[in-house]
Amino acid sequence: MNILVLGASSDLYGGSKILSIVANILAEGKHNPIVVISETGPLVEELAKHNVEVKIIRLGILRRKYMSISGILNRITVTRSAWKALNSLIDDRKIDLIYSNTTGVFIGAFLAKNGN
Repeated sequence: MNILVLGASSDLYGGSKILSIVANILAEGKHNPIVVISETGPLVEELAKHNVEVKIIRLGILRRKYMSISGILNRITVTRSAWKALNSLIDDRKIDLIYSNTTGVFIGAFLAKNGN
């Protein structure tokens, strides 16, 4: 099964650590997880040790610092770009399941609801 795993950050704390564990379990279970995060960081290196594919696509993650008019406009622009890139990835890789690691990665819910 091809599984798109969307993460909020590329550090190795909290949710990112859980994302690493989940992706590794999926890969060991003969699934094909493709992890998408917004930037490179220690998580990328950790996933590479387990041969988990990682794509860097700015996802428009919701964070407190974007709770202003300019921040919301920024999130809309980034999310629109991410929507196109992720839809292309979903089609190209024949993704069966979308897994958002945290609620801040809201684009995953919209992609899944859209039928992807």
